[in-house]
Amino acid sequence: GLQIVNFADVERPFIEGRAAMTGYPVEMYVVEDHAYVLLNHWRGYWRSNHDTRPERYEGGLLVSVNIEDPSNPYVVEKARIPGHVQASRLTRAGDTVALYAAASWWGEYINDDNEREHGSFTYVKSFGLTGGDIQARSEINLGGYVGDIQATPDALLVSRLDWNHRTPKSTISLIDISNPDGTMTEGDEVEVLGYVANKYNMDLDGDILRVVSGAAWGNTRTNHLQTYDASDFRNLVEIDHATFGDGENLFATLFMGEKAFFVTYLQVDPFHAFHIDTEGIITEK
Repeated sequence: GLQIVNFADVERPFIEGRAAMTGYPVEMYVVEDHAYVLLNHWRGYWRSNHDTRPERYEGGLLVSVNIEDPSNPYVVEKARIPGHVQASRLTRAGDTVALYAAASWWGEYINDDNEREHGSFTYVKSFGLTGGDIQARSEINLGGYVGDIQATPDALLVSRLDWNHRTPKSTISLIDISNPDGTMTEGDEVEVLGYVANKYNMDLDGDILRVVSGAAWGNTRTNHLQTYDASDFRNLVEIDHATFGDGENLFATLFMGEKAFFVTYLQVDPFHAFHIDTEGIITEK
């Protein structure tokens, strides 16, 4: 569970308070006198105010913990996030705080046509956080399996992948989170030419979406750098495309202003530098 450690005397730290909870911890955020804990594999029974019959539940969970008294933290509220929480982000605008969580699920689910299906899907849920209360805001079903999530002050970049494809390609979705109360708006999506391994391979610089992708396994393919016009979140338009490091695996990425740097490896580690201007045009240096 949550443990609060007192370091007033750095030579004699001690656990001042505990709040018991089950599940596997994913991430935690502290906002004033509350901690918001994300858990996976939480198991228990759930009951709403509208139905007294308990429902068995196992999956992701968001827990609000009051830590105003460090010696006596206690759980205030819980919210379900069905599936496996992969990543989350917290945004603030003055006193308004919102939490966004991306989760994946494999198994049976109800599709948009209210039909039962088997497979994997990814969705993003948002919550408003006020004084320890958790208010559900929006939920967007993206389908597929989430790879990672990158956040800017105004957008979430979510990569997802269908591992059933022989040569996996990632799909990148943009979600508008500019509304500080946590309400989301789904934007456009693009399928890039390779596998996006982590959040650092996605970048939104002004109105330019920049994505680097490579092979999901092996080293027989090339690496791709692609740029898109994202001035309209609902309509992403590809601007430019460059390849590099044929037969080498993408190892590290750094987007820095109008420059991009990549390390690939085979037997040696080449270092690639690119210039991406404000119009999204790519030039290899």
